[in-house]
Amino acid sequence: ADKETTIVKTVINEFSKKEFKIESKYPIEFRLNTFNFPGWQAFLNGKEIKINDNNDYKLITVLVPEGKHNLLFVFKNTLIRTIGNSVSLAVFIIILLLMLKIPKKFI
Repeated sequence: ADKETTIVKTVINEFSKKEFKIESKYPIEFRLNTFNFPGWQAFLNGKEIKINDNNDYKLITVLVPEGKHNLLFVFKNTLIRTIGNSVSLAVFIIILLLMLKIPKKFI
């Protein structure tokens, strides 16, 4: 009897993009060892699917039906995170410019 019922191959394993090829004889629950922060999206064969994080560590979990599939996880910045990053950068630049204008005797 064939004991190997699920094969998972990692295609891409980057911070904001993770892709897997999955071949399974049964439906499986696939858990990514990554916290489900706002901005994560999951795609099965190019179609967006629901992420479940109903577990103790709020890890990204998706349901994958039997068969051969391409599973992709992508992390995209949310609007609030993008605004926050932009404000942080602007404040940093302003502080840097102010420091350059202070006479050397005060530093």
